[in-house]
Amino acid sequence: MPQNLYAAQLDSQGTDFWLMFPGNNGSQTLTLFIAGDTSTTGVVSIPGLAFTFPFTVTPGVVTSVVLPSNAQVATSDSIGNLGIHVSAQEEVSVYGLSRQPATTDAFLGLPTDILGTEYINLGYKNSNVVNGTQFGIVATQDNTT
Repeated sequence: MPQNLYAAQLDSQGTDFWLMFPGNNGSQTLTLFIAGDTSTTGVVSIPGLAFTFPFTVTPGVVTSVVLPSNAQVATSDSIGNLGIHVSAQEEVSVYGLSRQPATTDAFLGLPTDILGTEYINLGYKNSNVVNGTQFGIVATQDNTT
């Protein structure tokens, strides 16, 4: 049986990422963790907030980038301008953490070179504690529908 060679190359490392932080309960500390196997440099930017932060990655060390708290998307069923762009000279992995006591959310960023067009959103059934499952979509190109 032939093997799908393209699928074998898919991983979570890349040089270009578009991410977002969905809303959480209250004001959060928003942090990106960036790591790589090779020394590199890059930039985290949020064009809608005029935020830019250069970073350096050292192999074996996780680099933390704290983002402004207003980078969190606090609306629903709307289009906004809070996409977070991470670009690096060499491949890195990017993780996001939205932290506050008693409520912490985390995610693994996927690089743009492996993005597709179909996804499954997993969530919990409403339990009258915190109701609702959420997800966000960040367009990597203008005029995305």
